[in-house]
Amino acid sequence: MSEKATSRAMKVKAPTAEPKPAPKPAAPVIFESRGDETHEIVIMGLRSGRVDQTRLQWTVPAADADRFAKHHHVVTGRVVRRG
Repeated sequence: MSEKATSRAMKVKAPTAEPKPAPKPAAPVIFESRGDETHEIVIMGLRSGRVDQTRLQWTVPAADADRFAKHHHVVTGRVVRRG
């Protein structure tokens, strides 16, 4: 290769790919009991927390929300989706 061709080859820069920003994790989905509950209910291994003195609330990862929505208590309306 001639000296001129070599210098031209050195000037060509390889295209740099810009790093893609990491995708933001999806926000968790909130489910809440519709009526008063006296006892804690565990659904899919997720323990509930109290919203007030009578209702229960679950914070479910977005990836599991569809599966959680198929639970018997959600299907029958005892627990409803809030978010």
